[in-house]
Amino acid sequence: MQHTVSATHGQHTVTLNGKITFSDHGAFRQLITQLEAARASRVIIDLAGVDYIDSAAIGMFLLLRDQLGGENARIVLAHSRGLVKKVLLLSNFDKLFEMQE
Repeated sequence: MQHTVSATHGQHTVTLNGKITFSDHGAFRQLITQLEAARASRVIIDLAGVDYIDSAAIGMFLLLRDQLGGENARIVLAHSRGLVKKVLLLSNFDKLFEMQE
């Protein structure tokens, strides 16, 4: 997994690329710590460049949600496509996160 973070006016956009698997757990935890330290009020996770996620990635997104405020977290999963979108919808992420095309 490769990622970049940009911020404007309290909104952070995290652009992810490649595959997100268990091996990315450490890097994802660091990303969460970075967002917590920045007190991100809204986080957009841009998944346009992601072509594969495994069950560990699902857990990482849930951890992100929990760490940034649980039900009150303002996290958007944006631009998912193909298999990634299918996995997110099968996991009912459209009920836990705002999802944008």
